[in-house]
Amino acid sequence: MKMKTIKILIIGLLLLTSITCVSAFKKNEELNLCAYSSELLKAIPYAQVYVDDDNTEGPWDGTYKHPYQHIQDGINAAQEGDIVFVFNGTYNGNKIIEKPVILKGDRQKSIITGENIFINNTNNVSISGFSIKHLTTYGLCVKQSSNCKINDNYFYDCFSGGIYIDNSSGNTICFNTIDGVLNICCRNWNGIVLIYGSTNNNVYKNNINNTYVKGIWLKDVSNNVISNNVIKNIKGAKWAFSYHDFGIHLYNSSCNIVKENFIENDKGSAVNIDPGSDTNIFYGNTFIKCERAIEMDISKDNVFFENNITDNNYGYFCNRSLIFPAKNNTFYHNTFSNNNISVFDKSIRNNWYNPTLKEGNYWGDYKSRYPNARPKLLRPCIWNTPYSLVPHSLLNKDKYPLVNPFTK
Repeated sequence: MKMKTIKILIIGLLLLTSITCVSAFKKNEELNLCAYSSELLKAIPYAQVYVDDDNTEGPWDGTYKHPYQHIQDGINAAQEGDIVFVFNGTYNGNKIIEKPVILKGDRQKSIITGENIFINNTNNVSISGFSIKHLTTYGLCVKQSSNCKINDNYFYDCFSGGIYIDNSSGNTICFNTIDGVLNICCRNWNGIVLIYGSTNNNVYKNNINNTYVKGIWLKDVSNNVISNNVIKNIKGAKWAFSYHDFGIHLYNSSCNIVKENFIENDKGSAVNIDPGSDTNIFYGNTFIKCERAIEMDISKDNVFFENNITDNNYGYFCNRSLIFPAKNNTFYHNTFSNNNISVFDKSIRNNWYNPTLKEGNYWGDYKSRYPNARPKLLRPCIWNTPYSLVPHSLLNKDKYPLVNPFTK
């Protein structure tokens, strides 16, 4: 009897252990499956509409399981405010957006060729994560639209240029890269263009390289902010024995702010201010290794301060005489260093110091030109001898040249 009881207890214990082990195994399997599902969900980008060029057979309903094959189909199916996610691949055909949608590429692995993206007469569109290549026009056009965001895209070898903003306001253009093709002329004319009444746009932290004529072009626009962009290696179009290419070009454009940009190795002008471009502000920019850092023509009341102008052939260039001068433009707290000619100002009607602060600019060649100059007794930050500009005249002077480069 005793032995039977012991056997029953042993069998019971074995059964209980087996059940516990099976339960633990099942629980672990459930946990592993949940973890796997969680990771899978993380890998699937959230969107209301999906597009994948690999889905060539259909069906096509825009779901993750059955994505559309073409971007335009995804755009057409989307409701206002929807996210349209485009998986990596190569996409041709039209991409016209006429309603507020969010178009997302797959980390610039979603490649657009053939036809550009055209945002037309709508608001609140967002486009990011695409590579836009080998187009015969601009890579992306925005016309009569507002509050759109174009960010984190890569443009390469687009014949007319990267981004074109026409009569559109309140848009943000940022963190894009626009590359031209090295050693090929008459391609990639412009990087970013704002034109025909475009206002209150914010263009910042874009990288523009190897364009043919202009990095950023403002024509007939106002009240835009151009900041923290890097523009390098503008290749140059040579007309009438000189290069007409510009890092940033303003034509008939006023009340814009151009700040903290870096422009290097331009065969023409880092900044060109053409007729009718008045009351713009330029500050904190760096212009280096260009033919002309700043070139101005029949424009007035612009202000330049705290810019670094170094290693250029001309620091500032204005070839207009008194008949059609660039006038009443003010320059102060700028650093002119190691330029072949610091200033050539034929208009002689600009202010080379701030008349209120009575402070001018720092000139890297000052000591070599005025070896006997001394700091002013009561203002030791200012030299006691004015700095004469080219052409020499009584008016063409910096009356308050700085002893040291300006620092805040």
